[in-house]
Amino acid sequence: MEQFPVFLFAGRDEIRRDLLVFHDPNEKYKAKSLLPFLGKPLVQWVIDILEESAYIDKIYILGLDESDADLNGNLEFVPVRSRGTLYSKYKAGLKYLRDKNIHPDNIIITFAIFKSRFHSLNY
Repeated sequence: MEQFPVFLFAGRDEIRRDLLVFHDPNEKYKAKSLLPFLGKPLVQWVIDILEESAYIDKIYILGLDESDADLNGNLEFVPVRSRGTLYSKYKAGLKYLRDKNIHPDNIIITFAIFKSRFHSLNY
């Protein structure tokens, strides 16, 4: 069975920062994806569900780093500008994989709070 890497976008977003400030006025959490829900960060719920799939190879977190939260799973944190654009984070993720000599034909793209997509890299 073929397995795929996952780009999990879970970082900060200046445009939507007002929503986080509303829910976290003391700025305890660095990103919306780290807000707690039923005892764990929102992003951890997404990670747990992804890891149930036999099609998932590894989850690459874009937008957070290891110091932001104690997350569990088969994860790697991709160093990206935390407040960069979605496109710049995607490009950084691809570069990160290439630098590790990983060249997938397909990548699953998902967000800590939004819907997922399957992205083919076959041009």
